Amino acid sequence: MRNKVAAIITIFLLTLTLLTGVVVHTQTSKLLTKTEERLTTTEKELQVTQASKVYTETKLKRLEEELDTVTDNLSISLSRVSNLESTNYHLESTNYQLTQKVDRLNSEAAQISSELAKLRTKYPPRRFRDASELEDWLSEQPNTPVSSDAILWLSHGLELQEKAAEDGYIISVELSSTGNNLYVTYCSAALQDNSYYFWDPETDEIYYWLDTRHF
Repeated sequence: MRNKVAAIITIFLLTLTLLTGVVVHTQTSKLLTKTEERLTTTEKELQVTQASKVYTETKLKRLEEELDTVTDNLSISLSRVSNLESTNYHLESTNYQLTQKVDRLNSEAAQISSELAKLRTKYPPRRFRDASELEDWLSEQPNTPVSSDAILWLSHGLELQEKAAEDGYIISVELSSTGNNLYVTYCSAALQDNSYYFWDPETDEIYYWLDTRHF
């Protein structure tokens, strides 16, 4: 009896061991299959990732090359901007100097035009219209001291003639000898009204001489 029980127990234990082995084998097989599937999936993902990495690296390299090109172009552009700014500064400076010069020349031209307009009123010099105009002009001239020296007297006459020319009038200066080494200086003018006057250059008093129409 004991032997039968022992045999049954032994058979049971063997059967249980066998069943356990089958279960373990089945589970292990399933786990192995899943692991292999995961490995396959992971390998595929790795291949995709590696391909993506290669594509990304290629794109990155291309972008870096483009960046280098843009950087070079930017450097060139900045250099050109700097050159243009320098050129613009010099042009503005030159323009300012030219503007100043133009303003100065315009001012000088205006002054010259004004002086020319004044000269045109005096050139060519003309004869006094009448005795009144001659007397008015003489009254505006500075009085010179009376001189007994012939050279100084003549000098006063020439100064008066020069002043008349500057004011646009025609007068004459005469130096005449009275004998005994004595000389007389006087000024004269033929007027537009055909009268002829003379006077001492050291005075304002004029004297009628003749009518040029009957000379």
